[in-house]
Amino acid sequence: MFEKASKIKLRFPSSKGMLTTEDLWDLSLQQLNGLAKDLNKKVKESAEHDFLEVKSDSDTITKLQFDIVIQVLTKKKQDAALENLSEEELKKLLTP
Repeated sequence: MFEKASKIKLRFPSSKGMLTTEDLWDLSLQQLNGLAKDLNKKVKESAEHDFLEVKSDSDTITKLQFDIVIQVLTKKKQDAALENLSEEELKKLLTP
């Protein structure tokens, strides 16, 4: 997924302008959530089109953008949860 994004030089529209895939990691959870909501709306709108119509390249790109944003959002949430653990809790996670 990330390989495809880099090959097609995928960009993400935002209030700050067009973002690269790498820029997503610098966004806050709230900013990522807003971007995910916008992309989800576009994905749903494209799904409501004629079922006999072949999906356009823009529909495929929007779905890829959405999938990437969700993955980054999920990873950042996991990282935030780990940052809030105490040293003792982290040690427990590391011991088999």
